[in-house]
Amino acid sequence: MVLLTSTDYIKSHSGLNDNTFDKMIIPALERAQDLDLTECLGECLVQSLQTRVAEGTMDDPSNALYKVLLDNYIQPFLTYTVLSN
Repeated sequence: MVLLTSTDYIKSHSGLNDNTFDKMIIPALERAQDLDLTECLGECLVQSLQTRVAEGTMDDPSNALYKVLLDNYIQPFLTYTVLSN
């Protein structure tokens, strides 16, 4: 599974600190991405984003809209969903 955000991002944009173990965050992140995000965006868009992240092409100019979606909407959504889970 390709995660669309990192535990470092979640820690830096929430009340969690560096003492929180990643092994506690990752299962909640996987659940948030697989269930909650996929329900909101649809499986095709989530898979498309995962492919671009895995390939390392998210910073390409042709993927600018995906990058905006990821940075401004998906990562904050996943952060808050992880915290609520």
